[in-house]
Amino acid sequence: MSTLDAATLDDLRDALAEVEDKKPTQRLMAVINYLEEDGATMAEVAERYGYTGPWLSRWVGRLDRLADEPVEQVAYDDPREGRPTELSDEQH
Repeated sequence: MSTLDAATLDDLRDALAEVEDKKPTQRLMAVINYLEEDGATMAEVAERYGYTGPWLSRWVGRLDRLADEPVEQVAYDDPREGRPTELSDEQH
């Protein structure tokens, strides 16, 4: 069973209050729900959010870094290379 080693549930709840986007909110809620529910498997909790057990396991580990790193670096996806997702003013 994956647990938090450095971060606390309060750290996760504080981070949840700071995020605004859908994906970081889902990640935090799924990990909080898993850690609060005795007897629930990762697969069961992850399925409620449309994901798999390994997905939840990865996010438990990543969100444990909240004890040392800001929420922007932990709960959000890293920037990716490639085409911009929005059109510039010139392209409209």
